[in-house]
Amino acid sequence: MAYDIDGRQNDRMENYIVDNVQLLLFDLDDTLFDYDLCWEYGVKAALAKHGLTKDLEQESLYATFVKHDGALWRQFTDGLLSLPEQRVQRFQNTLRDFGMFPSEEHAVSFQELFIELHTAYITPDMMVTNIIADLSKRFRLGIVTNGGPEQWTKVSKLELEGYFPPETIFASDVLGCSKPNRRIFDLALTHFNIESDCAIFVGDSWENDVVGSVEAGLRAIWLNRRNHRASTNHQPLATIHSLSELPNVIAALKPT
Repeated sequence: MAYDIDGRQNDRMENYIVDNVQLLLFDLDDTLFDYDLCWEYGVKAALAKHGLTKDLEQESLYATFVKHDGALWRQFTDGLLSLPEQRVQRFQNTLRDFGMFPSEEHAVSFQELFIELHTAYITPDMMVTNIIADLSKRFRLGIVTNGGPEQWTKVSKLELEGYFPPETIFASDVLGCSKPNRRIFDLALTHFNIESDCAIFVGDSWENDVVGSVEAGLRAIWLNRRNHRASTNHQPLATIHSLSELPNVIAALKPT
């Protein structure tokens, strides 16, 4: 079932009819799997293991890390920080609240430890696998994600590498540009040699996925699991609250 941006049921499926769709692009984290849960487990495990943080009081340390991560994430989405800068500063700012002054190298080592640990919590989801398998019969598929080479590992852990080979995964840290910057969407479209109006982007972040893809000329489907409010006037093609609803929206598309 599809919903409008106010969370109200919308049965007017003709709103989703679009000609000539050839490519479906997906966000990865919190779209193809529950990244928030893996992130929490991974951060807690890394804080408990890293040399600078393992002896600190863990509950308040994690709460402080979450506070700084949220504040700096807003600066990242506003284009004031790069993703690597956001990661370094959240670690440094967290430990400064505990009277410590870690170097950039310490922050990078923490991020590397976090990447190693949090991927252990990623497991395949047969519902997602079946949806992607069915869509792959009708469309070309790709992933546009903010992150580094670890995103390939996540896809492998999800057992989706057969549908998303490495050349179809566009990771910001590798390409030097991040969502919502349109350049990363343009790079994906160029790879597939497909015009923007022949592509749909599916993702959970309003700013990164909906605003970013719409500004790049794509149509967007917003995966709004947590009933967030839209922060701009951009119009997604559809809004869903579970990936299980995606096939119903896609089924309303005219054949290419």
